Amino acid sequence: MPQNHSLWEEYILNTGNKIAFFRKFKKMSLETLAAKTKIPIKTLETM
Repeated sequence: MPQNHSLWEEYILNTGNKIAFFRKFKKMSLETLAAKTKIPIKTLETM
């Protein structure tokens, strides 16, 4: 990871990787995840 990333940016990037892994493991679309979690799809797309 480049050193110019802040700790917060690294946390978000790691969170995004975890979400992507979970979705792939569960074979879940982004739309389904958004509906189940009540998180706007635009927010999930940025992770």
